[in-house]
Amino acid sequence: MDRIRKTAVATAIAMALAVAAGVSGCDRFRNYTDQEHVQRAKDYQSKGDLRATEIELKNALHKNPKNAEARLLLGELYLTLRQGAAAENEIMRARELGVSQEATIVSLGKAYLLQREFKRVLDDIKATAQSSAKNASRIEALHADALLGMGRAKDACESYSQANSIDSSNVEAYWGLAFCAIGHKDPGKARQSLEQALKLDANDDGTLQRLGDWEGAFGKLDLAENYYSKAIQHNPLNVEALTSRAVVRIRELKLDDASKDALALRKSVIPSFGTYYVDALLNYEKKQYRAAVDGIEQLQKYYPGYVPGWLLAGFVYFENGSLTLAEQYTDRYLSVRPYDTGAIGLDALILMKGGQT
Repeated sequence: MDRIRKTAVATAIAMALAVAAGVSGCDRFRNYTDQEHVQRAKDYQSKGDLRATEIELKNALHKNPKNAEARLLLGELYLTLRQGAAAENEIMRARELGVSQEATIVSLGKAYLLQREFKRVLDDIKATAQSSAKNASRIEALHADALLGMGRAKDACESYSQANSIDSSNVEAYWGLAFCAIGHKDPGKARQSLEQALKLDANDDGTLQRLGDWEGAFGKLDLAENYYSKAIQHNPLNVEALTSRAVVRIRELKLDDASKDALALRKSVIPSFGTYYVDALLNYEKKQYRAAVDGIEQLQKYYPGYVPGWLLAGFVYFENGSLTLAEQYTDRYLSVRPYDTGAIGLDALILMKGGQT
């Protein structure tokens, strides 16, 4: 009798654990095929759960390392998370497994951009006679992004125009044209480009995000927050929009709301640039500078090429009394964005505090 009772208790505990995990006993112990793991990954991705998405894709590849679809999806997931090297690795393995160049070339170019390997974009990512107009336009826009990263703004703007002429439905070309218009001090034309992109696809989270950037640049923080919220609504995986909304909320001193965004970044995605950046910025705003330094160190360790992080590092190290590091990061930021008045002001403060009046 005692043995039966112990068995019943053990069964009850096992069932309770299964329920707590949100899965049935059958689902918990089912031996999925690699294709079933891929489908589960897609389901999790549609819900914005990137941790589970990555796990399912890796489970699929554990079952079948030659599953080309899983390789490509994992590479694209790493693009979403701004992990360029990991994305490149998976995309190249997908190619080796038979996925066509046409299906991978744009993603591979984006992986190079994330690694700031601009020359590789120009040298290796090229349209062919077989490329569709859509892909040819996207490749030209990638070239423009690379040229911009190399400091060749004039050439970049010409490439954005060329991308637009190849395929006028390429929203990313309009994003570039908007950037060029701002560089020519024509905010009206920049807004027109973004509005045109929005007409092509009213639900494109990248366009909505950039409209948020545009409003934020002119101090219209409430409108910026609204656009970022719309972008997140249409794509919960848009880490940049979630990060930017948190930053806007910090600027508005809505620290509780910003903390919710920070929590969402931690819970819904594999640690990304946004996770570390927002945590560091929140701690900086709360004057918790030691904790802010920890966030900056994590950001620089995993995402050393994230440009806004360089400026934040300058501010954090300045408040922490590490003037040498503050100057290094501020100078690095100014080498890319030389006309940022906030960075110029910080550079002056660093020099003054260091006795270089």
